[in-house]
Amino acid sequence: MLASAERATILGGLLWMADKLQSDVGKRSRALRPAKGKQAFWND
Repeated sequence: MLASAERATILGGLLWMADKLQSDVGKRSRALRPAKGKQAFWND
């Protein structure tokens, strides 16, 4: 089980990402995410 500090860090990161995705930066990010994900899988 995750400690409270770890859960808070994960939640904070998710909230930060949600804010970014709702901004102008998010439009560009949505276009790049699939390529980044594929790259991460292939680099394992």
